[in-house]
Amino acid sequence: MNQVRRVTLGLLDLPVEILLDILGHLDVYELVRARQVCNDIRHVINSSSELLYSIDLEFSTRFRFLHLARIVPSHHFADRFDKANPHGRKPNTSK
Repeated sequence: MNQVRRVTLGLLDLPVEILLDILGHLDVYELVRARQVCNDIRHVINSSSELLYSIDLEFSTRFRFLHLARIVPSHHFADRFDKANPHGRKPNTSK
């Protein structure tokens, strides 16, 4: 008798290339928030120069850290956002 065996795959079971493609569709705030999900996702994001560049670009324009962009590794900007914004909320820019 043929038995169907169900296999459940999680997000982290996907190849890194597919994860990067999925994460590439997130905006910067969603991307930084995704970094807070787990260390494995943080590592995937930190391994992508394109994703880190988009985070750096947002931080350098929003917070005027252009002079730091040449000194501090890019993952530090995302780490600062994680600490300054632990719930992943977008900063209020309306005045």
